[in-house]
Amino acid sequence: MSANLLTEYIERISHLMRSLARSEYGLQPIQLSILRYLARANRSSNPPLAVADYLGLTPGTVSQSIIVLESKKLIKKTPD
Repeated sequence: MSANLLTEYIERISHLMRSLARSEYGLQPIQLSILRYLARANRSSNPPLAVADYLGLTPGTVSQSIIVLESKKLIKKTPD
């Protein structure tokens, strides 16, 4: 399999996953990325600033996304 074909397949799968997340769960791609990160993160790497650093986002974007995820009851903040 050529590298170009493999790249096309990966891009297509990624697009399908984003579409599924939007339609089935009402999530934006960034919210899905945050959920994936938090699912793998340990306790010391899950503060919003760590999420922002890892995903290359601004803290404000992560904060707003976390508010949406909390309102959908997909995550729950707990004090450290």
